[in-house]
Amino acid sequence: MQKIYNKYFESRSTSDCPRSGRLRSISERSRRSIKRICLEERMLSTISITRIYNEYTDRQISISSVQKILKKYGLNSYMIKRRPHLTEKQRQRRMSWAKDRVAWDVVKWTGIICSAECIIQT
Repeated sequence: MQKIYNKYFESRSTSDCPRSGRLRSISERSRRSIKRICLEERMLSTISITRIYNEYTDRQISISSVQKILKKYGLNSYMIKRRPHLTEKQRQRRMSWAKDRVAWDVVKWTGIICSAECIIQT
């Protein structure tokens, strides 16, 4: 209690003095614009987001700064799973399978179970 009284007596305030340390080089507005760029194009890499930001502003920031900002907003990076392409033999087998069944009616198709291995978004 004595410390608070002495502090108020000396400075006429109980609030803390400004802290020392380096000021933030990127404003909160700039942070929000980086977040907006990321949310508008979710498939952009951090390098691309940095490049877009640096093109449209007069400040140049590093890739690691963009990574830290996105992490702060909970926008973590991830790698898209690469799927192998079909080989020529697989293509020929699929084509011959489809040609064999092109004239099938609905009754024959009810006995076949087809499953998609991936989701295609349009």
